[in-house]
Amino acid sequence: TEELCLEHFVNARKNQGITCSKCNCQTKHYYIKTIRQFRCSVCNKKQGLRANTYMADSNLPFHYWYFATYIMTNFVKSLSAKEMQRQLGHKFYEPVWLMMHKIRATMRTRDQLYTLNYEIEGDEGFVSSYLSTSEKKQLPKRIVKHKKNQQGRGSDKKTPILVLAESQYTSNDNKWKPNKAVVFIRITSLQDTSSKTLNYEISQLVNKDNSVLVTDKWKGYNSVGSVVSIHNSVNTNKHNKEEIIEQHLPWVHKIISNFKRNVLNAHHAISRKYLDNYLAEFQYKFNRRKYKYNKFEHLIEAGLGMNWKQVA
Repeated sequence: TEELCLEHFVNARKNQGITCSKCNCQTKHYYIKTIRQFRCSVCNKKQGLRANTYMADSNLPFHYWYFATYIMTNFVKSLSAKEMQRQLGHKFYEPVWLMMHKIRATMRTRDQLYTLNYEIEGDEGFVSSYLSTSEKKQLPKRIVKHKKNQQGRGSDKKTPILVLAESQYTSNDNKWKPNKAVVFIRITSLQDTSSKTLNYEISQLVNKDNSVLVTDKWKGYNSVGSVVSIHNSVNTNKHNKEEIIEQHLPWVHKIISNFKRNVLNAHHAISRKYLDNYLAEFQYKFNRRKYKYNKFEHLIEAGLGMNWKQVA
């Protein structure tokens, strides 16, 4: 119910600690039930119940947020904003769509705290995405003409993404299963697949002092040794390409395929502007697929510590 969700939210904020926007210190705050605001015990400054959280600037009921957070953390498959609107019984589509993107942004912010270590697979993929009319007008005029219906690299309807998977070789003898076990992954969108872009993104996602990166022979990885400890490249352009990929780069290709299928099933098409949010949702669920604790409570706590205005 709305009352139980409100009570849980108030207690969660008190337990985590509230920072006063005036005296800028984390002090005891009193909750004023009649006006739904917190008051600082030092300077008496009041702040809204949802201020400085991922629910900031939202008028949707608390049970909407709790229902959406539970569905997006505990369901393996993604849910479209239209389907979420139907489940909630809300009249308008836009507030529900924005709420879900705020939750995805919380997932992205949370996973930015972690970097990958040890043995890491790396590869770039290409995801179908579209540009809005306003975004198309801001683009510079093309110097190189794209071929009609071109697929993959060079297509104007595809956005490159970087996938990194922390995986280790195992003693598995089952030919139907990969010979590597995956632990955590990191995914991000790319402006292009040049060396400069790839090096920067990998430096943000990987621990340089303790990492062995395995990639294919794409020229964009030629200088990646400067941002990782060891770089090993594998030539996949051979007649036994599938065997080489299955041996050295099994998980990055599976992750790219699963994400594409996930997008097609739930969303059909996604905007390039919000691609990182969809990637963050997939990444968050994958990294916590064996999470023993309550994933719902975990994301609520992460959302309470995130200032939506700073992220937006």
